[in-house]
Order: sequence, then structure tokens, then C-alpha cells
Amino acid sequence: MPESRCQRLRKYAAGKAIEILAVAANNDFSSPISDRLESQLLCTRELIRITADLGAKIIRVFLAWPGVTNVAGQGGRYDNARKGFAAPISRTRPHSR
Repeated sequence: MPESRCQRLRKYAAGKAIEILAVAANNDFSSPISDRLESQLLCTRELIRITADLGAKIIRVFLAWPGVTNVAGQGGRYDNARKGFAAPISRTRPHSR
């Protein structure tokens, strides 16, 4: 969110006597995929700036996310996904775009 929009939102909230107390980051730092982790870090860094621009004092950050799975009773599990991460990728198949 651009700084100008944060300022408009902050001003609007103040005009309604609403204090912006916190911003919630819906992040997940548990992924073993480096590109995903990097994007989570960048989004969280941007939310830190937005939190300051909104005048909030708190940002809620998750260290991990419980996830979801279609396997009953297993919750979110990366150990199931790691098998797929470790499997070799065929270089002979064309990639779909």
C-alpha cells in the first residue's frame, strides 16, 4: 500500500475516532522453498513500513503456518511435501506457461 493511501486511511480512522492499534501479517516463514521464504520476508518488510505509516505500534507476525492437507488428521505437514521437493525434475518435459 503506498504511503499516500496509508495516510488517507490513518486520517479517515482518526476522523472516526478509531485508533489503528496493530497490523496483522499473514506470513509463513516455515517453507523450505527459498523463493517462497524470500517473498515472505519482502512482504513482511513492506508490512513493517505500512504499520509505521498507519501509526500502529504492533505488527503481528507468524513464524510458521499450520497449513492444510487433504489427509484426515494430519494437519499441515511439510514432511509430506518434502518427498516431492526431493524428487528429480524431468528436464525433458516442456514446461507449461
